[in-house]
Amino acid sequence: MLTINREEVGLAVFSARLRAMQDMEPIARSGGSRIALCLKDPIDVIAAILALRERGASVLLIHGDTPTDRARQLAEEAGCSAMMLQSAESLIPLHGQVAQAVEIGFKGDEPSLLQFSSGTTGNAKLIRRSWQEVEAEIDAYNAALGEAAACTPVVLASVSHSFGLICGVLAALKRGIAPVVVTHSNPKLALGIIRDTPNHLVYGVPLQHHVIASLAPEGFRFHRLMSSGAPMPQSLLGKLESMTDVAVMGQYGCSEVGCISVAQKMSSHADLGKPLGHLIVSASNNADVPTEIIAASGTAGTATGDLGYMDSSGSLIFVSRLDDVINIGGQKVFPLEVEEWIGKLPGVKETAVYRGIHPVMGECVKAIVAVEEGVTPKLIRTWCQEGLPAYKVPSEIHMAYKLPRTANGKLSRRLIQELEEKEELETYDGTS
Repeated sequence: MLTINREEVGLAVFSARLRAMQDMEPIARSGGSRIALCLKDPIDVIAAILALRERGASVLLIHGDTPTDRARQLAEEAGCSAMMLQSAESLIPLHGQVAQAVEIGFKGDEPSLLQFSSGTTGNAKLIRRSWQEVEAEIDAYNAALGEAAACTPVVLASVSHSFGLICGVLAALKRGIAPVVVTHSNPKLALGIIRDTPNHLVYGVPLQHHVIASLAPEGFRFHRLMSSGAPMPQSLLGKLESMTDVAVMGQYGCSEVGCISVAQKMSSHADLGKPLGHLIVSASNNADVPTEIIAASGTAGTATGDLGYMDSSGSLIFVSRLDDVINIGGQKVFPLEVEEWIGKLPGVKETAVYRGIHPVMGECVKAIVAVEEGVTPKLIRTWCQEGLPAYKVPSEIHMAYKLPRTANGKLSRRLIQELEEKEELETYDGTS
């Protein structure tokens, strides 16, 4: 059925867990209600989702590490009548009968999957997607995988988020393949599981791929990798390609729509792949004039907030988040372009370019960079002056041992700006 770390969970065991959940009194009569899940055990998460879907209930996913008070607050804001907290055996009654959060999704109260958006570019919103929409996504996603559909997923991403849950687990089960879910925080254990899983397809965000690639012993080989959640640095893509036998794959999506496109083999760090067959996706055909990517399922269109274009092969190419574009005297600066150039400097491990505000000049370009010993802000500035137009050269360069990230591992420029405004951005001068 599936494997959790190295423990196989057979069909009989999983089916028994599923039946037990379906027969729990609160779940048995949960049709039409909203139930929140804040569980750490992936078996409990998957079984509860399938049981509640079968009973006609809606499910709100909350990461299992969320503090109790915050989890309860989110569940009540989403209008949940009960919440499974830590244990699938305990269903806590709530008072959130009417949703208070701003909802995005279809009208009515059709049984659905609910999630809060990441909040990386604004306040988190409640996203509703019907189970029918989720099923349509799974079918289109499996068709888009091509030869990779025969691979065994090794899921490093959390099953409390769509990437790990829908694409890594539910899509595999629909294909009749038993996925392997890795929950242990030890990356060496993950590498051992990957090594021992033939024909694997590793699901992870760029940070997870960076960690396992950095700790892999010399000569270690991956079969296929799947990345999502954020664009990876070109340097990381190059490193992963040199360690992968078949392909480094990528997928792109948003909370409102789910997976939008899949790259069966990434041609660059900005390659988002070809749109899934159940969606109508529109963007510019001109690389010099990117436009916002719009994804439509049926008649409803969703503005993604991402700038991009379609290349001649029909693949989406990412340029920038709309909110991240920096306006320097009427000239646009796309952070990814500056990050890519800085990342080519030997000794640079990771970079985030973001918008700053100058008291006289208005918007300006800033960068925070994690480096190896010997790389200084002066060296980075000189490198930028040699390869970028003057208006794209960062006016301030901060050095950091690691870059700030959200709870789910995403690099958030908004978070960096907020930490800087609060004078809580952890940096060092980089002169020594």
